[in-house]
Amino acid sequence: FDFVVDGKDSDLPIADGEFALNIVVTAEDGSVIKIASVIDSSLDIPKISGNFKINISDLWQWFVTPQQANNSKSQGLVKSDSVTRTALPMEVVGAWSLDESIVKFQKLNIKGLNSQGEGIASLVWNNWYPTISADLDFAYVDYIVWKKILEARIYAKRQNNQQQQQDDYLPNYDFHKENPLPKNIELKLNINAQKILFGEEEWLNTSLNMVLDKGAITINQCDIKLGGSGLLSIFGVISQGGTGDLRFEGNMEAKGKSLHGAISMFYSSAKDLLDIGMGEFSVSSNLYINSEQVRLFEADAIIDSTPVSGTITAYLTGQSRIDAKIKLRDVNFDSARDVLLKKNSEEIEVKNKGITKGKEPEQK
Repeated sequence: FDFVVDGKDSDLPIADGEFALNIVVTAEDGSVIKIASVIDSSLDIPKISGNFKINISDLWQWFVTPQQANNSKSQGLVKSDSVTRTALPMEVVGAWSLDESIVKFQKLNIKGLNSQGEGIASLVWNNWYPTISADLDFAYVDYIVWKKILEARIYAKRQNNQQQQQDDYLPNYDFHKENPLPKNIELKLNINAQKILFGEEEWLNTSLNMVLDKGAITINQCDIKLGGSGLLSIFGVISQGGTGDLRFEGNMEAKGKSLHGAISMFYSSAKDLLDIGMGEFSVSSNLYINSEQVRLFEADAIIDSTPVSGTITAYLTGQSRIDAKIKLRDVNFDSARDVLLKKNSEEIEVKNKGITKGKEPEQK
């Protein structure tokens, strides 16, 4: 890194009793951090305010070393090596201030990782541990890209721990995996996104309120607006499980006018499915997720006036499969038959109208 500190006047207004302080940090890969500040020395406790700009040329390189990047490639975390793969730049600009040990960030503008957002944040120290609070509004967020960066960070951290164990000549024990969620920091996030990009899918109007504290994440509310005027709500806790990996334990609720429209939002291929029996719905269930499975249990649902209950488990490792134990109550087969007959009659009527419209007039 190359550090440059000077007291040159910047574009910030400077009053009597104030002086400028500018800091520029440049990394070998071309990443730059610029901080322009004005310090008010007339107070008993100096007050600092200014603006900043962070330009990172490739966020991936800030998390992993070249050796770890090559190892990550073999783990499927990147598609190509560090020379040929696409860089992941990021830019963050905004205003900041330090007043009575509280750092505030205003007018934040975030661009990078195929995402764009704005918001505010603050940083304060409680008992020597930092507490970070942030309110962010994104126009769009690429979930998959952010997830890859998180996976790279966790992988690099574990690689460093394994290397440290080897350097210390420790016996080859089966060490318990370290919790990737930090215990010495508190993070409060309130995030809204108009659009979540998930590969070919788009999730619209998503909001998340969560707290990271003592190595666990409490999701107070996560709402996703569904197709067909629906809403999916999830709340629970993300923590370290018995195997050392992260797990989610909580509840989910969903309701809407069209189950077909809700499923199609997550899986575009579902648009080709018949919408018979996939109308108005409501679901409530316990939810468990880890790296190997997603399980809905003690679930109760009403789909097109048909009560449904049971357990559904999707296994994610190896060949994906789904196990389900479902109970149906008060199934109205007559209603399903009437819907099918009505749909068939409408299709026949449309077909006949098309033939009649294209028929040539009889010759007299």
